[in-house]
Amino acid sequence: MLPAIRISQYCVESTVKQLPAIKAHVRLHSDVLTAAVRQTGLPTSIAEVCGGLLASMIDDLVAIGNLRQQDFERTKRKQRVLALAEEPALSGLRIAIAASPINGQAAVHHWDAICEKYERGKLAWLMGMQTDTSYGYAKRIEKMQNNAK
Repeated sequence: MLPAIRISQYCVESTVKQLPAIKAHVRLHSDVLTAAVRQTGLPTSIAEVCGGLLASMIDDLVAIGNLRQQDFERTKRKQRVLALAEEPALSGLRIAIAASPINGQAAVHHWDAICEKYERGKLAWLMGMQTDTSYGYAKRIEKMQNNAK
């Protein structure tokens, strides 16, 4: 038997409450990611949405890496990824990442590999994930805010 994964009650309640709005962000279905979320004990309807959020993010990140920097499609996909790092989708995405941490960490690190230098760490910072690049991004934001005063 697999060890139980602790999912934030806030994330679960927020996801259930915002499910219709979150579904609008889901473009793909992943049986593997849905199964990972199901193993946390959540119902299939929530697991499909949460797994779909992470699958949609991964699909966009892969496509971004294959597009030219000036391509409109690249910019659009980057905006979709950043939208997933905000509520209402963020809680569902956090559930999927808790259920499949390797995929979640890989997605965040892939963002850092494909984005422009000034955006490195932004995705992890928005999602509240502690990485070296999110720490660096937070420091840059703090410095900009201090200079604006």
